[in-house]
Amino acid sequence: MHKYERLVVYPLLIIALFCSVGDQIVTSASTVIDRIVAREIVVVNEKGETMVALSTKNGGGMVAVQQSRDTGGVLIGASPKGNFIGVYDHTQAPAIILEADSKDYHRFSIFNSSRKKVVSLAALENGYGFLSLSNNEGNPLVYVTKTSEGYGGVFAFDKSGDQYSSFSYSE
Repeated sequence: MHKYERLVVYPLLIIALFCSVGDQIVTSASTVIDRIVAREIVVVNEKGETMVALSTKNGGGMVAVQQSRDTGGVLIGASPKGNFIGVYDHTQAPAIILEADSKDYHRFSIFNSSRKKVVSLAALENGYGFLSLSNNEGNPLVYVTKTSEGYGGVFAFDKSGDQYSSFSYSE
């Protein structure tokens, strides 16, 4: 092959090769995949920080979502022990947790900035409800629940949560 023939044939060969696979290269970015199998999938932002993570942990699945490292995030999980949704503050401390375990115990909890549970609303195993309000240290202040006689009861505690007085309906 002469020098001038190579100048014509090789560029035409490259163009023909690109035309034959060019459609596959361009459309591969928009291909729909019916199923992805993985133990963990992580989505990062432009800085490489994890923003969304789908993973398997403790015999169940978990989804973690955050806006940035400074704003906290949301954690959704399921395991043989129960299921939960947690909202976390900028220090990764729990702010709100909604949980349901496998034994009919369901709870909604709110935490203060010191990571102490200050409000808890629960449906207990024996079928009755329970409301708990606590002080900044996490010591109980008030319980609203069912008494042993089956009536509604209010229990008011001292500052340390050691002693209480109660009020209940009686016949």
